[in-house]
Amino acid sequence: FNVTGGPTCTTTEILKYEITLSFYMDCQNANTGWFPIPYNEIDIRYQKMSGGSMSSWISLPYVSGPTNVTPVCNTISNPCSAGLSYAYSKFVYKGIITLPSRDSWKIWNDPLVNRNATTYANSGNLCVIANINNTTYLSSSPVFSSDPISFLCTGGDCFYNGATDPELDDLSYSLTQPKTGPNANNNNGYNAGYSYLQPFSSGTTIDNVTGDLCINTSLQGTSVTAIKVTESRNGTNIGFVTRDI
Repeated sequence: FNVTGGPTCTTTEILKYEITLSFYMDCQNANTGWFPIPYNEIDIRYQKMSGGSMSSWISLPYVSGPTNVTPVCNTISNPCSAGLSYAYSKFVYKGIITLPSRDSWKIWNDPLVNRNATTYANSGNLCVIANINNTTYLSSSPVFSSDPISFLCTGGDCFYNGATDPELDDLSYSLTQPKTGPNANNNNGYNAGYSYLQPFSSGTTIDNVTGDLCINTSLQGTSVTAIKVTESRNGTNIGFVTRDI
């Protein structure tokens, strides 16, 4: 997710924001027989963080993809058909929302098809959440600087999940619960001994300043977690974005 925008220059403040959702699919193993890839559109909902009135929604149209994001040798022209264990494609959706007032707003996608059950985590719907708090400051959200890398080597490996901010606001990074829906209890489940903080039981750390995620484990398999980038200005939190990996 990232949210870009602010007011237009009129006598009446217009809180218009562009929403971008990047969707990554395992193109080697996904069963696409019962849902279309790419989706023609993905529904986005938004609501005041305090709750209250029902959420509003828009449909984000499909604008680009598939783009190969699989780290492979340049001799492999199409990883999705190369017989690899995993291969990933990226699809991008964009649209405009106009928020009715200044407040702290939660923005999320209608839950998508199930994540595949992994070695250490259960299957579950895919939902990512962002927050834009324009109560005091008008701001665009942080933007991840690179696509997620889905492969790490056993014995200790790291990958970069840093972001940039258009207004140069302060950013901090943390692991957060992968979501299956927008509510507090809509969390992806794990096998005993595993969690979003330790998706491989132990050895997982994230640098709160750079976003570097390191996993030092001898285990082989797949798991899931999510990274949250929180944006602050003058000591006030003004929003966050999440990446599900």
